[in-house]
This record gives sequence, C-alpha cells and structure tokens, in this order.
Amino acid sequence: MAISMTFTDETIDKSLQPLVLILDDEASIVGLLSEALDPHYRCLTASSGPEAIKLLGTNEIGVLLSDVRMSGMTGLEVLPIVSDISPNTVCIMVSGEQTMDTAIGALKVGAFDFIRKPFSLVDIIAVVGRAAEKYRENIRKQALNAQLQEALTGQRDQLEFLKNHDSITGLANHEFLTNQIQQVIEDAKSHVTTAAVVVLAIDRFQNLKEGLGTGHANDVLREVAGRWLESLPLDAVLARFEDDSFGLLLPRIESSIEALQITRELSRVLKDPIYVDAIELNLLISAGIAIFPTDGVEATDLEHAASAALADAKCQGLSAFKFYKPEMNTVSRRRLAVEWGLRQALKSGEIKNYYQPKIDFNTGKIVGMEALVRWTSAELGPVPAAEIVAVAEETGLAESLGLKVLEMACRDTQALTQQGIDLQVSINLSGRQLADSWFLDAVEAALAASGLDPRQLELEITETSLIQNATTATALLKRVRALGVSVAIDDFGTGFSSLNYLKRFPLDTLKIDRSFVSDLDASNTDDTEFVYAIVSLAQKLKLRTVVEGVETPEQRDLIKPSGCDEWQGFLCSQPIPFEEFCLLARASADE
Repeated sequence: MAISMTFTDETIDKSLQPLVLILDDEASIVGLLSEALDPHYRCLTASSGPEAIKLLGTNEIGVLLSDVRMSGMTGLEVLPIVSDISPNTVCIMVSGEQTMDTAIGALKVGAFDFIRKPFSLVDIIAVVGRAAEKYRENIRKQALNAQLQEALTGQRDQLEFLKNHDSITGLANHEFLTNQIQQVIEDAKSHVTTAAVVVLAIDRFQNLKEGLGTGHANDVLREVAGRWLESLPLDAVLARFEDDSFGLLLPRIESSIEALQITRELSRVLKDPIYVDAIELNLLISAGIAIFPTDGVEATDLEHAASAALADAKCQGLSAFKFYKPEMNTVSRRRLAVEWGLRQALKSGEIKNYYQPKIDFNTGKIVGMEALVRWTSAELGPVPAAEIVAVAEETGLAESLGLKVLEMACRDTQALTQQGIDLQVSINLSGRQLADSWFLDAVEAALAASGLDPRQLELEITETSLIQNATTATALLKRVRALGVSVAIDDFGTGFSSLNYLKRFPLDTLKIDRSFVSDLDASNTDDTEFVYAIVSLAQKLKLRTVVEGVETPEQRDLIKPSGCDEWQGFLCSQPIPFEEFCLLARASADE
C-alpha cells in the first residue's frame, strides 16, 4: 500500500487533543497509523483486545482506532466493553473486509465510523478529527448535564426554580427574561445604559424535531444551550422561549455593533456539527435584534421589536440577522394575515395543485407529474409555496394542507385516467407525515374516494427526512408499498447519501437534486460524472431514476446517455394548473 503525505510545519499542541488508542495485531499497521497521527495527537498502542481494555481502564482515551479482525478478541467484541468502562470514548473500526454486513455490524455495536482497507492516511486523519470533536462534544454534554444536575440539586426551593427556568435546557424561561429586561430598564433611570434584546431561532428546527423525535430534539436544544452559555458575556441572560426560539438580554453594550458581534458568535459556535445517533447535524440560526432605548422603553416593546426583526430575517432565508426597524411590523402583520388566510383557503377551495410533467428520456413523452401546492389569495395575491409550507408547519395546519394536496392529486390523476391518459402522480411527504400513524389511513381513503389505481401514486420524501425518521419510516413505507403505492427519495445527493440507507429502505425511485444540474454543461465534467455515478448506483439497486431541474436542451442531452429514466424541469414546462396540464398531456399522448 503506497501512501504519500505532506505535513505542514504548523505546531499543534497535542496536550489539548484527546488521547488516541491504536489497536491492531499487525505491527506494521500500528506503526503506520502511529506515524501519521503522532504529529496531531498523543497516541497509545495495543496489539490485543485485553491490552487495549487495560489501557482504557487507566487512561482517559478519547478515540479508539481498532481493527475488526484480530486473533483472540476481535474489535467487535472489544467495543461493548469500551462502552461500559469508558462511555465517552469514540470508536472507529478498520477492516479489510469489503462487505456491507461488516460495516453494519460495527455500527450496531457502537462504532462511530467504519474505514475499509486499504485506506488513505489523509482519510484516517480526517475521520479521527471528526471522532475527536465528537469526544469533545460528549465531554461538554456530560459537563452540561452535571451542571444542570448541580443547579437543580442546589436550589433551596425547587418549585421556584422550575417557575423561572426551562425544564429541558435549564435556561431561564420567557417570564424570567422579561422581568430581567424590565429590571435593566428600571436601573437605566439612574444612569445611562444601552442594552440589547435578541430573539433567536434555530432554522428548520420543526423539520429536525419531526425527523429525530422529541427526545433527540431536546438533546439538540441542550447542546445548543451549553455551547451558547460558554460563549456569552458573564452578565448576559439567555432564556428559552418555546420550541426553536430563545431570548437573550445583553444588559450593557457599547453599541449595536457589539450586539451583532455577540449574535454572530452564537452562530459561529454552532459551526461544529452536533451528532445524534451517528447523524451529523449542521445547525443555522436566524436572529432579530432590538436596542434599548431606541426601539422601546418597556420590556414587552423590546421583545416585540426583536420578534418582528426575527420574522423579517426569516423572510430573507436561512442564517439571517436583522436589527429592528419600525416598518418590520408589516412583516409580522403579513405572517398573521397568511395564517388566517390559509385557514380560510383550506375551507374555501383557494388551495390548488399545480403539476409539473415528468418526461421519459427514451420516448420523449409525458409519463408522470409532480403535484405542487399553490395558493392565490383574494386579499394577498399569489403566496409563495415556501411561505405556505412554513406557515402551515408553524401553525399546525400541515396535516390539513397535506391531506388537501393528496386528495386533489388522486382526484385529478383519476380524471386524466378517465380521459385515456394513464400517468403516475408524485406528492411530497413531510417528516411529520412519516411520523403520524393516521397518514396511511389518509392514503387509503384518498385512493378509495378517487378510484385511483395505487400504482399511479408515488410518495416523495427527502433524503434527510428519511434518515432522520429511520425507524418509523421503514415500517410505514413498507405498508405504503404493500398498497401498491410507489416511494421515491427526493433531492438525492444533498443529505447523507448513504448506500446503507438506500439498501435499507423500501424505495422505488431515486430523484437527483436540481443542484447537480443547474451548472451542467459540456465543460463541467464533475457534475456530469456525479449524475452518471448516481444513475449507475440506482440501476444496481434496481431503482428508477428521475433528474430534476432540466432547463436547457444541452442539460437534457448530457444526461440522457447515463441511462436515467425520466427528467423534469422548465425545459418542458413550469408547474401549471390542472386544466393546462391536461392539454399538455393530451398533446404528448397524441404525438
């Protein structure tokens, strides 16, 4: 195994790094790994399982890098013992076996990652680096839990503590923060003070909560709270409001720029991933900032101003920070108007499905369509689909909206069938629907009411939602397929892209995300090769492939030789009302 590496001259303080234990019964492998890791980490070595266990009992080992197959005790037999005697240690398994069963076996007994031989030392260093960060996260979590326990234990009056604190994170609650803001305002009467109130939200937290479940989502909240507490000024007061939102009081700042800098620091400390059951989460936050006394002289006024700024920030996209401006109250009013209007629209019939065609690469004919929700409000005009979905998820209307889309899609597709046009319709499935037991009943009811053949319905779920809902998804999707309904994984390539998960879940179709097509041209060989690789992988797994976002003939022609089955995009048509789609489908069928 020929390996070439170049190390930088940058001095690394190894005393600040976790201790790495290398376990392998081949001295040459131990020497190779020790030489590669020594510039970065303090390393211990062991040639057998018992020797490694002894070292674990006498040393604080951060990362264990272990071979799977060894004489005597195997690496798979060592891992459960490691979990018992050193639960914070992060384990990486190395094996020359190429089967997926070996990798799955390692993960089942607690491995953080699995590396196949022959390996690249660059990859080894990278994986050990991720494991070291996971170990540090374990230590932080342990310390945070210990601090929370100490705080709870040390309270003279536990009821009073719970009255003022959030039970999940141990942070102050909304009422306590409001009182602290008012106290700062009262103190300002005797001396000039500039303060800031910041309202923060974890972007897309509802999707994460639906995917991971409440328990794991609470673990994420505790990790976020711990990191923020470590980075804030000593006089700052951090509180949890509800679900994904937090409040922050900065009682003494030099200027509004300082408040922005502190907010950016809270975003920066979340750059390192959070791991939940070996799933890597990268969190983004949005924030609204209000300044005392400029934006209000009462606690409630400052909180409302910061909340209005947050609402405006969310409208700008992910990870946006905004200072309050008086005109932002319009954004808050817009949010309320959309919520009220959406409730009425679900009853009145203003909610419609638009449909985008799917084209067979070989015949050039329309063979399917994707249903996409649209709403043109009598008062607000056209409301963007992203805003519809966001408001529905935030206000508990997602179930009603999902049912409406499902029922209309089945009804419209059956209407086409009665005209002699047999197509398959795809609808998007959310992480929340995956977790709800009623959804399967809703699918059966929609099929029965419309008379649609189940084979003409396909449910699309994003890669991230599928993996985050792994346990419930497998059971539900098997029952869905038992009805004859197809299942597609949407936006493939933007999430975890795991072969293991593709094999594990009951899938029929793989949809390649538009991001790999948008820059596709004859000179961009990287994206072309990536698309070809995904198609090849899908074919080996006997999955149908659909590529999204095709906008030019050149993109279509570059993808066609890959063997991809279908395409959709503006080159054929943007999403259009059902009546227009009928004409387009008829024209395609008559060609």
